[in-house]
Amino acid sequence: HEGLLVIGDKDHQYNADQIDRLHKTNLQIEVVKNANHSVNVGEYETENSIEAIAKIIEKLKEVVRTN
Repeated sequence: HEGLLVIGDKDHQYNADQIDRLHKTNLQIEVVKNANHSVNVGEYETENSIEAIAKIIEKLKEVVRTN
């Protein structure tokens, strides 16, 4: 399958070894640095969180266009 997987590296589900294995699939992987499960970046970094979500939306548009 092709698609987009987005996860924050501070998400409790994040596992670097699993992400490395998933890089060998047809998925595009986007790991958001310092982001939790909700893609909130840091503690009170609202601007960085909004920027991260904007980048995710652009990546999603790319994936939808190519599929």
